[in-house]
Amino acid sequence: MSLLRKAHIFPPPSFITMPSIGFDISDRSIKYIGLKEGKNGLMLDTYGKIALPKGLVVSGKIADIEGLRAIVKEMHKTIKRSFVRVSLPEEQVYIFNVTIPSMKSGDVRNAIMLQLEDHVPVATIDAVFDYDLFIQTDTEMTFQVAVISQAVIDSYFTLFEDTGFTPLSFELEAQSIARAIVPEEDKRAFMVIDFGETRTGISVVYKGLVLFTSTIDVGGHNLTEAIMKYFSLSEREALIKKEKFGLHSGAIDTGVFPAVLNLLSTLKDEVNKHYVYWHKYPFEDGTPRPKIESILLCGGEANLIGLDDYLSASLSLKVERANPWINTNSLERYIPEMSYKESLANVTTLGLALGDFTND
Repeated sequence: MSLLRKAHIFPPPSFITMPSIGFDISDRSIKYIGLKEGKNGLMLDTYGKIALPKGLVVSGKIADIEGLRAIVKEMHKTIKRSFVRVSLPEEQVYIFNVTIPSMKSGDVRNAIMLQLEDHVPVATIDAVFDYDLFIQTDTEMTFQVAVISQAVIDSYFTLFEDTGFTPLSFELEAQSIARAIVPEEDKRAFMVIDFGETRTGISVVYKGLVLFTSTIDVGGHNLTEAIMKYFSLSEREALIKKEKFGLHSGAIDTGVFPAVLNLLSTLKDEVNKHYVYWHKYPFEDGTPRPKIESILLCGGEANLIGLDDYLSASLSLKVERANPWINTNSLERYIPEMSYKESLANVTTLGLALGDFTND
C-alpha cells in the first residue's frame, strides 16, 4: 500500500523505469538501500546510514525541514539514483478496517471517504488515504484503510524539493517491513515487533496487509540509559556491555537483564495486550480474526542477545528473529555484503527497495 502511488497524488508515469532507493527517515538517522537484478536474483546495489543531529526529526515529524533538506541534498552527491520510496512512521498514519456493501470498484473510494471522519481525527478535506480489499462476500467488502494528513505528505514533498531526489511513493513503515520479512506467499497472520533505537512498533500482518499498528516509546536507547544508571557506566561502556553480553548471564558477567527488566516487562506487556485484543474481537463484519501463527522480531535492537528467548518464555509464544532476505533472494544463492545484524536493522529500507520489483 502506497499512500502516494495508489492514492493518485503523484503516480509515477508508466515509462519511468529508473531504479529507486528505499529511504527510511527516523529521529536519529536516514537509512537507504537500493537493489539491482543480478544473475542469481536480486542483490544489493547501494546502502548506507547517515546519522542525524538531534532535533531535525522528532517522534517521526520533520521539525527542521531546511536542516534535513541540506543533509538529503548532500546525500544525492554520492547516491547515483534519483527516485526514492519513503517510509512514513506509524505515529503519523491511522489504520482502520471498514466494511461496505459490495459495489463497483470505481465507487469504492467515495464510499470509504464518507466514513473517514468516523474513524480518524483528520478532516476528510485534509486526508490522504489508500485502501486494500482483504475480505469479500456476495454482499459485503471489507477494506484495510490507511490515512495520513495532507500536511504530513506536503512536508515530505517540501523536504525533497531541490535535493535531486524525486519521491515515487510514501508508505506505512510497517507495510515496508512486512514486504521484507513476511513470506510472500504466506497468507497467515503474523505479529511483527520492530524494536528500534527510540521506539518499538508492533503490527499484525494478515494476507500480506498490515491490519493493525501500535507504537510504544521503548527502544534501544532507553535500555542503554538504564544500563548506564544501573552499573554506573559511560554510554560507550554501556553499549559495549549490552552488545557483548545481552540478557544472558555468563561466567564472567551478569548480563544487562537486571538493569533493563522493567523496560522489557513494559514491552512484553504491550505485545501481550495486542495479541489478546487481536484474538478477542472479530473484524468489523463479524468475521473471527485468524490466529497469529508467528511473532517475528526485527529492528536494530532485535540483535540484543537473548531478547527472542525472553519474549518467547514470558509470553509462552514462539518469537523468532526475522529473515530480512526471505523475499529478496535465497541465502544459498547470494550472500549479501550487509551482515545479518545490519540486515535486521534495515528491514524497512529493504522492504521499500523491493517496491521496484513487486506489484503491491
